Amino acid sequence: MTPETFLIPKDFRGQITLIYNEPCGQTVPKVDGRLIYKIPDNGVMILTNKFETGIIDQEYYFVDNNWNKIGKIPELIQQDFNEDYTLEKNKNEPPRNKVGIFLLGTASGSTAMNENYEFHMMAVTSWDNFRVQDYGGIPDKLIDSLLFECRKK
Repeated sequence: MTPETFLIPKDFRGQITLIYNEPCGQTVPKVDGRLIYKIPDNGVMILTNKFETGIIDQEYYFVDNNWNKIGKIPELIQQDFNEDYTLEKNKNEPPRNKVGIFLLGTASGSTAMNENYEFHMMAVTSWDNFRVQDYGGIPDKLIDSLLFECRKK
């Protein structure tokens, strides 16, 4: 798949939802062979781009107000952290308050008006916050309203 770079506002914490294959959405630009996603403050992007599959090459950066990179965001997974139920302990467990990106998955959904859409989700947070937040569902009212406004154009 096309390599991707995600530019995320430095103070953003929460869920990012990318909605694909929407004619009314924005087209993610390609720079030097990479798709460049400028994540808005609400974390939701409606895109004309189709969702691609294949070998993943993604980079994540915090950016300042002018979209200049100020720090790389590490990708974290649940298995990085030791819990009571962990069978093989990670000797290099990262700090639990370290902010990183957690990939949440790709799926399809439907709006309150039963209109389908495809999406990809991730979360920018720490393990301490990830464990107590509900990142299993997307913010339905926000998605419904944004898709409704986009599709009526």
